[in-house]
Parts: sequence; structure tokens; C-alpha cells
Amino acid sequence: MQLIHQRIGGKLPLIGVGNLYLPDEILAAFNTGWAEFIALGKTVMINPNIAGQILRGECADIAREIDPQRADHYGLPDLLWHFTISGTQAWLPPLLGQEPQILDR
Repeated sequence: MQLIHQRIGGKLPLIGVGNLYLPDEILAAFNTGWAEFIALGKTVMINPNIAGQILRGECADIAREIDPQRADHYGLPDLLWHFTISGTQAWLPPLLGQEPQILDR
């Protein structure tokens, strides 16, 4: 990210993405100065009310995995839910009790 940020030299905003769940992780990523924005795709899928959780100080309740037993908690469309619980798509959140798949290996 640092090299990309240096290369574009502020001509375009850079968005930091990837495995940021807790407020300290999000803030640390932003504070590197390598990205103008931080994206929380999987984090929001797993924790639909993450902003409220952070504001209320409920950081211990922020999940890093999808619980297949709580389908209605997430509000995902049926097809996306099907892909998610199949556990075969590395670009989707990990399932509770399974090792996350990392795309950049």
C-alpha cells in the first residue's frame, strides 16, 4: 500500500481494504497515512451495526466470523448467504470455527 500511495502521489484517493475488524485495527490502518479511506466490507457483513457497536463501546462483541445459525442477523440476500455458508469463497467472511481463507498467498 505504501508503494502504491507514493506512486499515485495524491492524484487519486487510495482505499485500504482487508481484514480490519476492531477500532484499533481500523485506526492503525488509517494512521499509516497510506490510504485516504478505509473499507470494511467483510466487517460490515459480519457486524451490520458496527458503527453503533463502536459508539456504544461494545467492541468485545464485534465478530470476525459468520455464525451459520444466525442467518436473520446478517440480512444477506439468499444467494450471497448460500455462498457465505458454503465456506468455499475466500472473498467472503470466514465461518465460525473455520480457518479464514487468505487471498494473497
